[in-house]
Amino acid sequence: MYSHEQYMKEKEQRKRYYLANREKIIANTKKNYLKNRDKIIARTKKYNREHSEHRNKLGRERYAINKNGRADYHREYRRKRFHIIREWNLRNSYGIGVKEYERILTSQSNKCAICDTPAPVSGRHFPVDHDHSTGKVRGILCHTCNHLLGYAKDSEKILLSAIRYLRGL
Repeated sequence: MYSHEQYMKEKEQRKRYYLANREKIIANTKKNYLKNRDKIIARTKKYNREHSEHRNKLGRERYAINKNGRADYHREYRRKRFHIIREWNLRNSYGIGVKEYERILTSQSNKCAICDTPAPVSGRHFPVDHDHSTGKVRGILCHTCNHLLGYAKDSEKILLSAIRYLRGL
């Protein structure tokens, strides 16, 4: 029988070995899976068939405890990692980060670039306006002005026609 100290020592050794040989272990695991893929899939399907009642029972118990399922977990995940997710979304969608977004908004005096609506202090953020053909960021707009440009298909002709209409010409 192992003592707790021996167990912890061996656990630490296994961890060091894994970290030192991580790529090799992952490659061997993939290689083994690809070599035995059909056997692994068949074994998994057999297990799932034979233990379906037990698995269903566990699922019902988990649902009874947390009826919202994973929604609570995801809501908490997004709340805790809001800034990381926001940074990723801005970089992925527009090629700018939060600091660049804040710099652009500050250069606009924390207002919409078209109608001068003040930026919200908390909650939703103003959307980034960008040229859909080039992807170049033009500025930060309030939701209304962003929709206005979207509905006008970024067309000066449509916007000038709307101005003439408003003036009654």
